[in-house]
Amino acid sequence: MTEDKPIARRGDAQEKAYEVLKEMIIVQELRPNELVSEKKLADQTGFGRASIRIALQNLKNDGLVEIYAQRGCRISEIDVVVQMKVLEVRAELERLMAVHAAHNITDEVAAKLKGSMRLLAEAAHKGDARQFMDNLRDVHELMAAASDNEILSRSVNQIQGLSRRFWYAYHARYADMSLAADLHAARVDAICRHDAPAAAKASDDLVGYLASFTESVVSRRTQD
Repeated sequence: MTEDKPIARRGDAQEKAYEVLKEMIIVQELRPNELVSEKKLADQTGFGRASIRIALQNLKNDGLVEIYAQRGCRISEIDVVVQMKVLEVRAELERLMAVHAAHNITDEVAAKLKGSMRLLAEAAHKGDARQFMDNLRDVHELMAAASDNEILSRSVNQIQGLSRRFWYAYHARYADMSLAADLHAARVDAICRHDAPAAAKASDDLVGYLASFTESVVSRRTQD
């Protein structure tokens, strides 16, 4: 059994390639089950093949791609069972992150977080899912910075890709973007007020909504 390679350090070429490819998978510019090669991805993104290779290994660790020796890689399927398992873990990790963030957030980060949250609410009001996802990524990154725990932040980041991709794949038919924005706003508000218990509850409410959303997708797809 080979050991998974660690995620590259943020800021270097491999990490930038990882973030770009991850977003392409989440918003389905790279679609589930699509076969891709290092060369194709390098041509699409402008990153070198070495950076693409390391980024793909990191995405494999995240469950977003499957790598085949000498045959390139395949974008992983969207799996409801995996999504529910991800949410089970995400609930615990994000509650902990919200509590840490409420305790440790600075005025500077709080101001940035509120600004990103306003943009997210505007995107929800316009029904702009792509902008919503971009703003949500910023909110998550600022929460991670506020938590002041890089191990926790890395763990949350690693599992969010699968969850965010699932939401994006089905939001148009099954999601309430305004409700999602309100739940994110409640958590951000509690964090910025340094109210750790309220932040924990808001985090649980948000992940509970995501679990209900997942269950509704399963139910409605069965009926369709």
